[in-house]
Amino acid sequence: MTIVNPDVVTAAYVASREEIRGLEAQIDKIKEVQKKREDWLLNQMQTQGLQNMKTLHGTVYTSLKESVTVSDGEAFMNWVRETESWEFLNKAANKTAVLELMTEKREVPPPPGVNYSAVRVAQIRKG
Repeated sequence: MTIVNPDVVTAAYVASREEIRGLEAQIDKIKEVQKKREDWLLNQMQTQGLQNMKTLHGTVYTSLKESVTVSDGEAFMNWVRETESWEFLNKAANKTAVLELMTEKREVPPPPGVNYSAVRVAQIRKG
């Protein structure tokens, strides 16, 4: 019978964390293979001029994945101000800036309208 104590629980935690890392590495490898399969199928469809392709195991189709990022923040903000296109902005506080404002000991409150919370959690470093 194993007696539950901090050493036993910490050892089990570290072991399962290592197991998770191993599984994540396996998943990453599988995702890499899946991406190669997707690329191959897309190439086949493009070569044949197809929008979709029925197979014995499913239908392959294309979709458009879009991404929007800011490459020049100053130019973007100038455009937003000039055109008053405020809907192009997200309402979010910059966590780093808020924490810096509050100082290391958190004696300064966050800006008006911003909530701050902190939860202490246990973390384990392998010995």
